[in-house]
Amino acid sequence: QSVILLFVLVAISSTHAFEFTNFAEVKELRKSSYGNNLIETISLALQNSGSIDEVTKLLEDLLFKLNKDQEEADKAWEIESKRLLEKIAKLEAEVKRIQGEIADKEEEKLKFEKLRDQAIANLKQYRAQRDQNVADLKSLEEKRASDAAEFKQSRGDHEDVINAIEAVVAELSKLIGSIAGKNRPEHVIENETEKRDREHALKKSFLQVTRDEEEANLFVQMATEADQDALTKLIGLLEHLRDSTKKSLNDDAQNEQESISTYTKLKKNLEDDIVRLDKMIEEQEKNRKTYQGHIDKLVEELKALRTLLEQTQKELEATKNEYKEKKLQYESDKAERDSERKVIIRLQEIVKKRLANMSKFLRTKTGG
Repeated sequence: QSVILLFVLVAISSTHAFEFTNFAEVKELRKSSYGNNLIETISLALQNSGSIDEVTKLLEDLLFKLNKDQEEADKAWEIESKRLLEKIAKLEAEVKRIQGEIADKEEEKLKFEKLRDQAIANLKQYRAQRDQNVADLKSLEEKRASDAAEFKQSRGDHEDVINAIEAVVAELSKLIGSIAGKNRPEHVIENETEKRDREHALKKSFLQVTRDEEEANLFVQMATEADQDALTKLIGLLEHLRDSTKKSLNDDAQNEQESISTYTKLKKNLEDDIVRLDKMIEEQEKNRKTYQGHIDKLVEELKALRTLLEQTQKELEATKNEYKEKKLQYESDKAERDSERKVIIRLQEIVKKRLANMSKFLRTKTGG
């Protein structure tokens, strides 16, 4: 009976192959391109004397291949996604590292820029101070030269006055006890020549004191007409003037020594300070060049790091896009296989259902 059923099924499948495409369930599957192509393939196979078993085997083979392709695709995507995600993580870490290094070098660069600017400010201050010291030293030299010249002039003037006073006193001393104007001794007689010579000597000596012709004439007149007491007083006044002049000269000499001492001390201080400033300027200039060298090096390093960062970010973006595109492709292929799998399974259900119905029909017809 089973053999008879088999022959009947084969006969029916050959005779009614064209009816497969007219099944309502099959028509529904034609909506997809894959379903339509598969139905056409099955229909063509049946029309070319293909059996239901061949169709069943075809569907089984297609389903097996789909499942195998999906399994291989899953494994391949697992490997590829892992590779891409690890690469993305590595690139993100590299971007973070580079950004951190850039931040560190920017901070270091800022530090050296502040040090360089401070060195420049120090150089400006030290050079200004040195220039002021040089100017002060020049003024000090000029002041010392002026003080020396003034003292030289003052000493000469004082010595001239002292010498003149001593000369006048010497001349006046000759008059004491001799011819001295009023109250001179009666036995002393002075001729005109002696009088003229005495007056000339007095005038010449006094001119060195007063340097005024009129005052000198008045002094000679007073001295020659003075009595002995007045003459003694006059000599005393002149000696007092001489002593005062000597004291004034001594004061000027003391001031000169103080001027020399002050000059020597200030000059040494200024010269020492200039030497110190020269060393400080040299040191600050060296520091400035060192700091600028660090800055220039950091600028180049930062330039290279920014270039590397840009390249790494581009590679990261490209890798993310690659991952996204491949993931979309994987999911699209998976969805397509799932759709094809549903079509195959549905066709298997249709064939199985139709075979069951035909088997039932034949059994009723054959008395089975």
